[in-house]
Amino acid sequence: MKKCFALLAAFAMTSSAMAGMVEFNGPTEILPGTASVQYQVTISSEGNAAIAAYNALFGSEEGLGLSFMHAQGILDTASLPPAAPADQGVYNALGGGTDIQAGANNFGGWASPLLIGTLTVDTSGLAEGSSHTVQVSPMRESDLFGDPSVFLSAIQNATGGQEPLAGSVTFRVVPEPATLLLLGIGGLVAARRRFA
Repeated sequence: MKKCFALLAAFAMTSSAMAGMVEFNGPTEILPGTASVQYQVTISSEGNAAIAAYNALFGSEEGLGLSFMHAQGILDTASLPPAAPADQGVYNALGGGTDIQAGANNFGGWASPLLIGTLTVDTSGLAEGSSHTVQVSPMRESDLFGDPSVFLSAIQNATGGQEPLAGSVTFRVVPEPATLLLLGIGGLVAARRRFA
């Protein structure tokens, strides 16, 4: 797990009061039986400063299966090849769940906002009517390893400042339209009998 924090060492240099944002572009409702859902993930610097490096720890406290694929633009322009996204065990150490870490750097800086890639969430077997959240949390490494200066999710902007990253997406498993229609017809029949 220590090798995953090599990129984070750069984030410990300086800290700032600014905060980065994570946006998830994808569905907020899915049908029962959907195998997976994908979200395009964009990060942005609060001050719209160029992004020299980023690290994002995506987590699910309930243990949803997560995978991440870097955007082609990141792969083409990163100063060093990004490490393969991997489960770091952070959410397990904090009491359960799953996570996956993704990060890259570009010494020349990327423009903000930046599409970093696609997050895939395994949704097979989720119960109808249930809600689920995936988040990027700005928790500090001290939560696990004792160094209070390092955020597990952060942007290193081109001016040398560190911006903790935060954002989440919640999706709900909704009944299929045919099920809703049958429930509605059943309600109308019951109401008609009651008033007849």
